[in-house]
Amino acid sequence: MISYVGGFLFNVDGTRLALVQKIKPDWQNGFLNAVGGKIEIGEDPMAAMIREFREETGVYYPDWKPVVRMHNDASHQEDYHHYEVFFYVGHSHIVESCCTVEAETIHVVDIKPELYPRCLSNLAWLIPMAADPNVIRYGFSQIAYKDRSSART
Repeated sequence: MISYVGGFLFNVDGTRLALVQKIKPDWQNGFLNAVGGKIEIGEDPMAAMIREFREETGVYYPDWKPVVRMHNDASHQEDYHHYEVFFYVGHSHIVESCCTVEAETIHVVDIKPELYPRCLSNLAWLIPMAADPNVIRYGFSQIAYKDRSSART
């Protein structure tokens, strides 16, 4: 299984957040996504989230809260990789300090309906869920994808 992290860092009032404009993989090229990446062998998801966010944005943010663990059910598909993504959320004024550090461009954007067509399709529900202050964060909720065609959503 390949494991990833993705983080949504909002400003304090939840009206802006940092996203990355993807280059790779090809199917994500040009779309906005959560800031994150692969979890290294032996690394826990929280440590990976802190590391990936700093590597991609230049910002150290240690106060992430878990939102959802999303994974695919690829057990019936020999030619498809099993993966999981741990999504985190945070709120801080420091989001305005995020900048592009690596090849993929970091954007701090206003959260408005016109944002979502520029994003990977699953962000249309992940961002509102992450931003909702009424979601009690005891740990990761889990969501599973059943087939290859849903992996992009």
